[in-house]
Amino acid sequence: MTLPHPKFIDIALPANLKSGKTDTDLNLPTWAPLTLTYAGIYEVSPQWVVCSMENIQLVDVRELDEVTMQRVEGAIVIPLAELKDKYQTLDKSTPVVALCRSGKRSALAVNMLKQNGFEKVANVKGGLLNWEFAGLPISH
Repeated sequence: MTLPHPKFIDIALPANLKSGKTDTDLNLPTWAPLTLTYAGIYEVSPQWVVCSMENIQLVDVRELDEVTMQRVEGAIVIPLAELKDKYQTLDKSTPVVALCRSGKRSALAVNMLKQNGFEKVANVKGGLLNWEFAGLPISH
């Protein structure tokens, strides 16, 4: 390869090193080991949820017929369609972690809870599918 010598490398190199970085650091909340998705949804691993059940509110937003087939013990069942009317039953001072089959409906639930004043809220990464894949307990 015979590329010409860059004339402004002293300007281009620092700019390239900064490319893609935000001007401010992300200040992730510290109540859980959270990851932030590209859609702006905080997520936690199912393993962390199992270890933290005593300190969180796990909300299963699947439909009732889905929950009767398989259920996570200790989860509060509020189907997504009912969440807008029943979110007041949840404690805003205790972290809320939302769960569904794959993580899509629970991501919608996270957004709905954030819009209603919940600050400590996250989605279970990969939903119940990921939960099962990890071999975590489920009641049938």
